[in-house]
Amino acid sequence: MHPKPIHWLLEGLKKQNMILERIKYREVLGRWGNEDFSKIVDERNFIWSKNEGTIGRATDRLTKEQEREYLVKEYDKQSYFQ
Repeated sequence: MHPKPIHWLLEGLKKQNMILERIKYREVLGRWGNEDFSKIVDERNFIWSKNEGTIGRATDRLTKEQEREYLVKEYDKQSYFQ
C-alpha cells in the first residue's frame, strides 16, 4: 500500500468516535505503514466488513508481481503514485 492513502486514513481516524475501532485501524495502518502485510487478508476483510462490504471478500494475498500487474491494469500509475 502506498504511504499517501495510509496517511489519509490515519488523518481520518482522528474524526472517528468509536474508540475500539479506531485502535484496531491504527494498529492495521501502523503495520501497513511499516510494510508488514503478514495479516493483510484478515485486516483488509475487517475494514471491508466495517464498511458494509458485500462483494469482494479477500481470500489470499497477491504476489508482488500480481500486485504490480493489477496496479498497471487498474490505475493510471503515474498519477496515482505522485
